[in-house]
Amino acid sequence: MKFKQFLKNFSYAFSSNLISLLISAVIVFIVPKIISVQQYGYFQLYLFYTSYVGILHFGWFDGIYLCYGGLEYDKLDKQKFNSQFVMSFMLEVVIALIIWIIGVFQGNPDSRFIIEMCAAAIIIMNMQQILLYILQGTNRIREYVLVTIINRFVYLGGILLCLVFQWADYRYFVYSDLLGRMVTFGLAIYFCKEIVFTKFNGFDFPEMKENINVGYKLVFANFTSMLIIGIVRYGVQFRWGVKAFGKLSLTMNISNLMMLFVTAISVVLFPVLRRITAEKYNLIYRHMRTVLMVTLFSGLLIYYPVATILSLWLPKYSQSLVYMGLLFPICIFDGKFELLVNTFMKTLRLEKMLLKINVIAVLVSILLTIFNVFVLRSFSFVMISIVLILGVRSTIGEYYLQSKLQIDLRLRMVEEWVMTGLFMIISWWLPFPINMGVYAVVLVGYLLLNYRDIKGSIFYIKGMV
Repeated sequence: MKFKQFLKNFSYAFSSNLISLLISAVIVFIVPKIISVQQYGYFQLYLFYTSYVGILHFGWFDGIYLCYGGLEYDKLDKQKFNSQFVMSFMLEVVIALIIWIIGVFQGNPDSRFIIEMCAAAIIIMNMQQILLYILQGTNRIREYVLVTIINRFVYLGGILLCLVFQWADYRYFVYSDLLGRMVTFGLAIYFCKEIVFTKFNGFDFPEMKENINVGYKLVFANFTSMLIIGIVRYGVQFRWGVKAFGKLSLTMNISNLMMLFVTAISVVLFPVLRRITAEKYNLIYRHMRTVLMVTLFSGLLIYYPVATILSLWLPKYSQSLVYMGLLFPICIFDGKFELLVNTFMKTLRLEKMLLKINVIAVLVSILLTIFNVFVLRSFSFVMISIVLILGVRSTIGEYYLQSKLQIDLRLRMVEEWVMTGLFMIISWWLPFPINMGVYAVVLVGYLLLNYRDIKGSIFYIKGMV
């Protein structure tokens, strides 16, 4: 792939994620302002549950993505993909009906509503996902980006309507989320109409079995990845209730905003790596890693003004926002894992090892959550434990991947743990703007220490692509 084409695809993905970042920021700032803490907690509970519906295709779509990623869209067997689409739609409808029935028998009206809406989301989100995987895997980044952008704009439009008409019930925000997904599901169908509307040629069970066999390890790896933090969040709800769950969710939403930039790169990177010879992976990994870590550590500077402004804008969350300095560095370990470790392992077809790494992290998460919920009972330790868990996962995954790529970056990994620890200490103990100034000095030292590597990596990546 030529550098010009790569830049074009990256600009699409980056623009999409920049717009998503701005819209998400608006939503993060507005929604907690206009509804109560408890209402916000229920809304975040709905988003929390729907984040897990992706496991309900059991790796089917991930298998399609892994098997056909890197091919041209025009060369796909449309009838074969149509069969997979129809069969998966029937499966998702059955699962959604089961979840809906479970919701009907819930005594709490809020729980009943959330479960019923999750049932609707199962069909919409999963059937859209198979089409997005096809668009992304075949390098139709422009169409992929349009679906993502329009989804966020429709969602934002619903949120703004709630603001204008002062609808302070979380249910309207849930409707806005589902409406955005329905509209963009229709758009994804249009972009893949040659697949969706081609003549149905019967059930292709061998193809389904092959895709699930390939993808189940990856989907369960993704599922366990979500469980890592999900267990901690559930522990917060169990010990401190829905209000504390909402406050933690707000802090995590803000901390995760930087991850949208990482997503922009990973969307483009996978199909590119599938077209590059494996001999170059070690150099690509090392240089991409250098540039990524500089970007992420520099991005931590955003925390200081954002935390100060948010404490003034959302006074009812000011107590929980104090803890954001401990949580904000999750973007360091999560960003490195998602962009580098996860992407390269998928490219090298190391899904089994990816699953093992996530299972280890889940076990660490369970142990730390049990210890905190029943023994320590510290909200600040909740934040620290999330960073520790993601850090352990990132370190194990990267250490294994480096052995496969035959490179040694252990010194860099130690350096990044030190940088992360310094950020957390500075942010927790020093007031604004002194903390920002001290961290800026630390960051300059880090940049000077790695100046030659940074300069060489930027030059290499441009030449390589």
